[in-house]
Amino acid sequence: MNRLRVIPSLILWLCCQPLAYAVYNKTDTPQLYEQALIDLDGGEPGSAEIHLKNALQADPEFLAGHVLLGQTYLSQSRPVLAQKQLERGLELGADPALIFEPLAQALLSQKKFHQLLEAIYPGNFSNAFNASILVNRGRAYFELAQYDQAELAFQDAAKTDLGNLAALLGQARIYLSRREFNKSQTLADQAKTTDPENAEVWYLLGSIAHAQNQFQQGLELYSQALALNPKHYQSKLSRIGIYVDTGDNQRALDELIVLQQLAPYDPQAAYMLSVAYTRINDAGASEDKGAEAQLAENKLTNTELAKAALSKARDILESIPAEVTQAHGPSLLLSGLIYFDLQEWQKTVEQLERYQNAYPAAPSTGKLLGSAYLRLNNLDKAISSLENARKTQPRDPQLLIMLGNAYLKKQKHYKAVELFSLALESDSSSPAAGKGLGLSQLGMGDTQLGLESLQRTFEQNPAATEAGVILAITLLKERRYQQAIPIAEGLLQKAPDNLILKNLLASAYISVGQSDQARELYQQLIELDPQFLPAQINLAKLDRVQGKMQDALPRLERLLQQHPKSALLMLEMARNHEQLGNPEQTLLWLEKALATDSNDTAVGSYLVNIYLQQGELKKALELSQTLSSNNPEDWQATKAVAATLIASNDPSAAQSKLKQLSLQSGYDANQLRVTAGLQLKAQDPSGAIYSLSKALKADPGDIPTRSQYASLLLQSQRMDELEQQLDYLNTNHPSAPQTQLLKGDLLATQGKLEDALATYQRVIEKYPQTATALKIHQLYLATNRADDSIHFLQQWNQRYPQDLAVAEVLADGYLHFQQHDLARQEFERLLQQGARTSSVLNNLAKLYLRAKDPRALEFAQQAQRLDPENPAISDTLGWILVNQGDLNSGLQQLRNASVRSANNPLVLYHIGYTLNQLERYSEARQTLGKALALKFSFEGREAAQALLAQLIEKNGE
Repeated sequence: MNRLRVIPSLILWLCCQPLAYAVYNKTDTPQLYEQALIDLDGGEPGSAEIHLKNALQADPEFLAGHVLLGQTYLSQSRPVLAQKQLERGLELGADPALIFEPLAQALLSQKKFHQLLEAIYPGNFSNAFNASILVNRGRAYFELAQYDQAELAFQDAAKTDLGNLAALLGQARIYLSRREFNKSQTLADQAKTTDPENAEVWYLLGSIAHAQNQFQQGLELYSQALALNPKHYQSKLSRIGIYVDTGDNQRALDELIVLQQLAPYDPQAAYMLSVAYTRINDAGASEDKGAEAQLAENKLTNTELAKAALSKARDILESIPAEVTQAHGPSLLLSGLIYFDLQEWQKTVEQLERYQNAYPAAPSTGKLLGSAYLRLNNLDKAISSLENARKTQPRDPQLLIMLGNAYLKKQKHYKAVELFSLALESDSSSPAAGKGLGLSQLGMGDTQLGLESLQRTFEQNPAATEAGVILAITLLKERRYQQAIPIAEGLLQKAPDNLILKNLLASAYISVGQSDQARELYQQLIELDPQFLPAQINLAKLDRVQGKMQDALPRLERLLQQHPKSALLMLEMARNHEQLGNPEQTLLWLEKALATDSNDTAVGSYLVNIYLQQGELKKALELSQTLSSNNPEDWQATKAVAATLIASNDPSAAQSKLKQLSLQSGYDANQLRVTAGLQLKAQDPSGAIYSLSKALKADPGDIPTRSQYASLLLQSQRMDELEQQLDYLNTNHPSAPQTQLLKGDLLATQGKLEDALATYQRVIEKYPQTATALKIHQLYLATNRADDSIHFLQQWNQRYPQDLAVAEVLADGYLHFQQHDLARQEFERLLQQGARTSSVLNNLAKLYLRAKDPRALEFAQQAQRLDPENPAISDTLGWILVNQGDLNSGLQQLRNASVRSANNPLVLYHIGYTLNQLERYSEARQTLGKALALKFSFEGREAAQALLAQLIEKNGE
């Protein structure tokens, strides 16, 4: 073809491509989105995709566009692109009820099982939807060979949605994986009765027969599945597996070739094809090759032949995607053996660990795996090797101590106690075993036993300074200062020149308020060794604590001249500036400290908190993730990540991280109290209960902790445990306000509202607190005394005008009871008092809209700038725009609100109204019908009913 003649045709083709070079701006986004909806409804996903891409090009953060584009990609079997759009929708705040199901489908189809488990979880959804989520999680766990978790997920799905066939099949597969054939068969038969025309059921029945080597029956059952669904891929693949198992290699190969033509990119089929080819070649080797050829091949040495075979086997396995080998036990085991012989230790442990985790009932590879870990010098993983060695040397005290220390570092305190105790039975005077036993007992909450073990070890081994120091520090943490000081003094007498002991004793003196003695000891330390930096820093801390800032800052400046790269000095300088109210200097010194030692978690976590205080969320996230990645077992680093996840409105991820933090806290009461507070912020009361229970074991006399623990037990309806806490408080602290408030909470829970109200009123007379005031308000409402509630809040407001929390509740009350003028006045007062929150601004915007005040739009826009992902605010702003005649911009805001709050009837009514104004009557009718079908009361329900009736009449229905 003449190339010049082609060029005009190409130009013509380019010109005819729709929207290829069209330029859109943000104002075009609503129309493009609505056109995409129309195209999808008309069965034109390709055209809808183009409109959605153009909408997102004009407005990259258009939430509804990302969600709809993700759903469009999934409908076209494009899971990678679907995942990207759906995850972006979640990032922008889409309602998980719209995202989880399609996202789960996209992730499962890509074998991204870990990612599914991190992203998809049940929540405040319908039972059927939660069951679907649980089934998808069960499938992911199953593919990862985490059968216990998979079983729990499937069982929860079955309980949540009775008769769920997918949950039933999932449980049957779990039993099959454990080779509990009778249980699996019973469930499979039940599934067949439920749905006899389901190919998945017959495939499962075939799998059960196959696993029991009932090959002929398996073939028949797989064939039945294929008769019901000729495209059932797993049945085809499994039937081929039977041919391989029975040695019918040629038939397996023939069917695999056909199967590969149907699914050329399936790694599992490719692997089985390689096996079939290998078996055929092996079967024909002795027949086709003569002795002379065999002899010629054997000119290579045995070592060379072994190396060549190993390399070939490795190449075959590595040509298969990792997720396939990870799901196939023999492949995992074989690859582990190959890598071991090739001395590729890291790959060996990766493959064998996956195999052992996936197939715990199979013959153990512990010796091989442990040997590889030892060569990698990975102490954490060497536990496997030590456990295997222990089978043949069960009483070796050195081995027991090594294992005990390994478990102690993993915070497996009960196991560590067992091992150290066994070591002491073999060598009762072992200081290492005694110290380890004490630390382990402290770690599992047996504080008294731990102290006794450390004390006994210290007494039996006077030279065991380390045990003595740990004992003194533990006593200090337990606030047993009078016991700690003599031990520290005794240690110092044995080692008078030990600077660390002097520093420890000075800390003890500070704890009991003996600041002068501490200062004197620090000064002695400095005289003994002017370069002993810990004493210099502690003296500067003492200056700060005593408010001697005129001494603290110059001291630190002098020290920094001598030690310009000391992160500890920079950290203390930051604390001084924070106490002086200098945020810029605080940030400056912290960033300098972190630049000096990027792995200092104390500095890093402090800086994360400062970033969060200053609204630098992105910086806080980046820094906390770096700290945690570099220090996965560090409490400060884990806390920093949890705090940033909470600030990022990601409670699920925060809850997971806080579980880790609670474990890392051991039985440190202060750390556990901090952890519990963060768990409550992350909406995890069960986690907070667990952390506080551990804190009370370590510090049983702390009343605020105990009362908070009891309150959480009450909220969780754990009444037996609550009764024990009430007995303790009534016996030891009957008149404490915490005890009385807890009694009031219990009375309210029991429905004795008047008694609870009287209790709160008695407490608030002596201890006026906002939380108690709000409880009284709520009880007035619960007893249908709204007027008394408003009157009480008004009195409190007059008495404590700066209590903005109660003032906002009062304003909300006025709004609820349609006292719009009073509500507006109170919200405006809150604004003047500095409560410029998104909720205050949003409520004022609604009130101004009602009053036709032009300030409505301005206040709604201000509210959205403060909280751009809040669906209630998007709804307010959208409704204001619609009422002002800007229908397209208003509809865009309303769509965003609906994506973040999928079942909000008020938002749906507003969308339906707007669609009607745009003369899109069919869509308006559908949306209004959905709003009214929810059966929720909402402002404008009557108007929605009237409008829907008009649309139905207009359509002639």
